[in-house]
Amino acid sequence: MIDEAHCISLWGHDFRPDYLAIPAALPELGNPPVLAITATATPAMAAAIGEGLGRELDRVRVSLFRPNLFYEVHRLANREAKVTKIVEICRREQGAGIVYVSPRKDAEQLAGVLRDRGVGAIPYHAGLDHTRAGNQERFMQGRPRVVVATVAFGMGVDKADVRFIVHLNPPRSRRPTPRSQVAPGATDCRRAASSSWHRPIRRV
Repeated sequence: MIDEAHCISLWGHDFRPDYLAIPAALPELGNPPVLAITATATPAMAAAIGEGLGRELDRVRVSLFRPNLFYEVHRLANREAKVTKIVEICRREQGAGIVYVSPRKDAEQLAGVLRDRGVGAIPYHAGLDHTRAGNQERFMQGRPRVVVATVAFGMGVDKADVRFIVHLNPPRSRRPTPRSQVAPGATDCRRAASSSWHRPIRRV
């Protein structure tokens, strides 16, 4: 069984390099049956996973809808307004939270802003070679309760008490990433919220 199977062709080089060894390992294991699982498989991604594994895959699709997740989108004027709203949510909501950002520098910058405003937060991105694993472990233990991370953070995170997930920037595409970025929310079946911000587009 291969969980987060999209790492064979997406993000694997940065976050999960061991996935790149799976295709070569299968013949050494006697070419066993493979179950590849992912929440981000568009048709193109599913084809890429099969190509990466060197196999023709039968595809099974199931709904990712979970009734305990609440989604909302806020229209805010600029980045400053977004940051202010994120601070407000992190202060208001109880339990653990994940704030997703796009550039790596935003993870460290926004985590610093949250700490300055009284919210315990740590960054997570591929460039934190020596502290990335430690930061993830601290978050899993609730020390602190908020992580500001780039988009691959949710993969494989098994933390039942995530109560809110916020996107500083709306995903560039409605798929594949948003599915994996809400998956960590409230796996204990209690309520959780997922919020995204966007700025108005000025039309000429």
